[in-house]
Formats: sequence, C-alpha cells, structure tokens
Amino acid sequence: LIVTVTTFLKRRMNKTAWLWLHRLAYVAFALIFFHAVLSGTDFSDPLVSAITWAVAAMLLLLATARAIWGRLPV
Repeated sequence: LIVTVTTFLKRRMNKTAWLWLHRLAYVAFALIFFHAVLSGTDFSDPLVSAITWAVAAMLLLLATARAIWGRLPV
C-alpha cells in the first residue's frame, strides 16, 4: 500500500528516498511471505497457498531476469 501511494508521489519525492522505499517493499514481501509459510494459519488453504507461491515465484523470476539482463528500454 505504501509503495502504491508513493508511486503517485514519485515526482515529488527525492529519487534516492523513493528507490529505498521501493527496495524495502521487496524486503517487506519476503518477511510477510516467510511469516505466512512458517506461522500463518491461512496458508493451509490451497487457494491462498497457490496465490502466495505464484506471486513469490513471479517476483523471483522477474528479479532474476532484471539481474541478468538489466532494465527494459523505455
């Protein structure tokens, strides 16, 4: 939610501050993901589990692609 709000405020924010906030979103997702896997009761639901694993896999795939090939041309 914070990253979504700051996306609208990106032009008004310092670039360095926005980049750190954006990167912290990945850390926050990882922490929430591990919390859900290790202690979440809703994770036993197959639909919730499938969505969570799919999002984690997609983020990992995109992060790997970006690390290998860099940013896409604009």
